[in-house]
Amino acid sequence: MLWEYNTSELLTMIALISALSYITSWMVDRIMGKAGFGPIGNWAVILAGTFTGILAFNIYGYDLAWYPMFSLIIVTSCTLFMFVSLCVIKRLTSL
Repeated sequence: MLWEYNTSELLTMIALISALSYITSWMVDRIMGKAGFGPIGNWAVILAGTFTGILAFNIYGYDLAWYPMFSLIIVTSCTLFMFVSLCVIKRLTSL
C-alpha cells in the first residue's frame, strides 16, 4: 500500500512520475497541437490522471510492487482516459 512506503521511496516515486509525465506531455503537445493544453497543461492533466490511477489501484487493495505490469496497465489506462476525455471536452466547448 502507498502508506507503507517510507518518505524517500514516496519522494522518489513522485519525482519519477513527475519527470516521466513532463516528457510525455511534451511529446503529446507535439502530436496534438491545438487540441491539447500546452506542455504545462498536458503535464498537469497527465500527472493528475497518473496519481488518480495509482490511488484508485491502491484503494482496491493491490500493492504496486507485487503487480508491476498490472499497475502499469491500470495507471496508463486511467491517465489516457482522463487526458482524452478532457481534450474532447475542451474541443467540444470551444466550438
